[in-house]
Amino acid sequence: FRYLPSLPSLTHLDIRSNPFSNQSSRAFSYRPFIAFLLPNLHTLDNSPVSPSDHSVALTLFSDATGAQSDDLLQLLEPRHEPSLRLLLADRCPPCSDRAFF
Repeated sequence: FRYLPSLPSLTHLDIRSNPFSNQSSRAFSYRPFIAFLLPNLHTLDNSPVSPSDHSVALTLFSDATGAQSDDLLQLLEPRHEPSLRLLLADRCPPCSDRAFF
């Protein structure tokens, strides 16, 4: 995930076959976090990402100024994956089939 913030123009992404998304599906929903990292994303895993989905993602992950915090960006480094998983499990519980959250 560490390179996603460098792709702000990305509009479509499918990570269903990514090991992180497969392993995490029972522990948390990664969709809000991806929507936060990619503000112009329209579809994720072949499902629409709406403006309201982006608004909720901002609420979950932005700092007091509405920006990505340095602490959050550090969690994108591979060595911090366990901490990232804990954060996502806390803020983004698992979702049902189509539910964004």
